[in-house]
Amino acid sequence: VGGIRECVETGISGYVLDHKIPESYAEKAIELLSDDSQRKSMGDRQMEKVKSGFTMEKVINRYTAFFNEISK
Repeated sequence: VGGIRECVETGISGYVLDHKIPESYAEKAIELLSDDSQRKSMGDRQMEKVKSGFTMEKVINRYTAFFNEISK
């Protein structure tokens, strides 16, 4: 899915996995289900990243800059 790598830091706030290796999804799900501390820590980091980096104002500014650039 486009944009996920921009949002998720693998091993820090979640995992971006290779869709060609479906076993990796199961492995990471089991890992997170087995470790409450890691799951909570990653979730907290991701929530903070979303709150600080993906506000409506910031997203609008990025889209505006993008459309201005491609319309030149």
